[in-house]
Amino acid sequence: MSGGKTRHNAGGFPEKHIPAARLTGFEFYRQKDIAMADDADCALMQWDGWTKGTACNIRDLRKIGKKVRIIMYRSKR
Repeated sequence: MSGGKTRHNAGGFPEKHIPAARLTGFEFYRQKDIAMADDADCALMQWDGWTKGTACNIRDLRKIGKKVRIIMYRSKR
């Protein structure tokens, strides 16, 4: 979790708090994404081909040698 609030945790999974003081917007969520990539064994990404955050996550995971599978879908853009 970036900052003090979880966005999505419908399964009630354990949470890891990631410091993100004074960050906003994209950089705020990047801190969470970087930690998530480090913790992951592999990743399954749903991507529209445009979303900047997902593109960064894919690059991060590949850069540190994690397996990534991508499901592409059409965006309404």
